[in-house]
Amino acid sequence: MNESDFALEDPMSRFPRTLSLILTLGLFLAACGPQTADRRPQADGGQPSTPSPVPTLTPTPTPTPTPTEIPRPSLESLGLSAETRAVLTRQGWLITWDAQNARYLIRQRAWDETNQKFTPQLTHEIGFIDAEGRLHFTATQYSASENEDGTWKDTSTTQAIVVDLKNLPQNPYIIIRQQLDENGNPIPFQKKLKNPGFHLLKTKNPAFEKTGILSFTAEINGAPLTFVYNRELGFLQMPELSTDLVHPTPLPIEAVHSLAALQFVLLQYGDGEPFPIENFPGWSLQFYYYPENDTKQAILWPRSGETAKYILFLKENKVFLAIPWFMIVLPDGKAYPSAPVEIFNPKDPQNPKDGNEKLILFPAFFLGEMTARQRYLFSLQYLTPTQFSALFKQRVLILAQEGGLFTKASIGGWSNFFKNPASLDSLLGMEGNDIRKMDQIEGYAHLPSALTYICRIS
Repeated sequence: MNESDFALEDPMSRFPRTLSLILTLGLFLAACGPQTADRRPQADGGQPSTPSPVPTLTPTPTPTPTPTEIPRPSLESLGLSAETRAVLTRQGWLITWDAQNARYLIRQRAWDETNQKFTPQLTHEIGFIDAEGRLHFTATQYSASENEDGTWKDTSTTQAIVVDLKNLPQNPYIIIRQQLDENGNPIPFQKKLKNPGFHLLKTKNPAFEKTGILSFTAEINGAPLTFVYNRELGFLQMPELSTDLVHPTPLPIEAVHSLAALQFVLLQYGDGEPFPIENFPGWSLQFYYYPENDTKQAILWPRSGETAKYILFLKENKVFLAIPWFMIVLPDGKAYPSAPVEIFNPKDPQNPKDGNEKLILFPAFFLGEMTARQRYLFSLQYLTPTQFSALFKQRVLILAQEGGLFTKASIGGWSNFFKNPASLDSLLGMEGNDIRKMDQIEGYAHLPSALTYICRIS
């Protein structure tokens, strides 16, 4: 087709081609428009479709590693031999492995006084032994200071003790027995107690005949210290026992009630010297009632009446005086000098055979309350054993009192020292000890103006 042909062409004849070109261009632009998120054509009138959820990836938790349990070491490897464990078991110790804290826990079994044995019941924690063989316990050291007015203040302290059992030297004296020489006198054993380690003193004293007395000696801050174990109070540092009335050994009343004071005495002096046993008739427990001041007393009396023969002060002899003096301190600050006394206590009172079977008591009735000045003046009166025996010729063991003075004994011009307050012991309230139901004896010779009620011990 030439130019002349195009010029002469009818305009209406080109319309269909123009329309076709526009439609083609529209389809091309539509193909370039937006698409759905999943790149598929939109449906439903062009409404967007719901996108498919993206899968969530949950990480697999890392398992918590199980803690490795510390292996339990043997007690032998920690320094406790079979012999030592037997000694501790005799004191009612229960030693068990505490896996959570990796240590051996030590607890105390309860003591059955009636049956004289330990029960499964546990009373308190004694201490523990760690996995390195170190023994941990708390020890009490008794002390007290005297005020100018004659009262006392308890200044006792406690301290934590840690001892490496594995490094203790070999102890050849785990069990110590009280021995007598050819004359029947005790052989000193105190040096054996100074060897490091546990010791068990065997004694005939009825309070510890079944269990013995446990002590433990260790070097603390460069000095050897001995600790006495008491099943009620725990470990107690062994005090220096004074034989000077002016400067007595102070002890709280709980040390007497728990028998700790008795342990101190037995570890220092042993069971003591034998008693004479010829013609010994036994003891009677006598109750006195004073109608004029409504006072009750309970005393222990030898039926032979020989109080100076069968009631002896500890370490009283014909050569020298080495009597230990204690100051028994009460919680309210009152304090009383006390010298332990021994009484012969055979298993068969009607047929005594062994003068070593004795009781040791801590009476506080001989002197009453005394200041330091009064104690000094009084001590000047018994510089010799003869003077002492004459001063304490009448020895009345008052076990308990309700109302009035603690004792009505007379020691010459020193009777003004008896300022003791009323004292009540459970003995007076025990079932069967109602003095109103006992046989009555008028005007007993030893204690005038009193009604006496006697309960014989056989």
